[in-house]
Amino acid sequence: MSLGIPPQSRDVLVSLFREACDESNLPFRVDLLEWASLPEDFQNNIP
Repeated sequence: MSLGIPPQSRDVLVSLFREACDESNLPFRVDLLEWASLPEDFQNNIP
């Protein structure tokens, strides 16, 4: 999903979200990956 967020703002938002997940009390791990940075063969495995 593309949100139309400029790359600089996206980097800040991703960083803040990762930090929030790391500091949360969630009983599971949350991995946040940027679609564009994933290898094409990995992307092709996701419908």
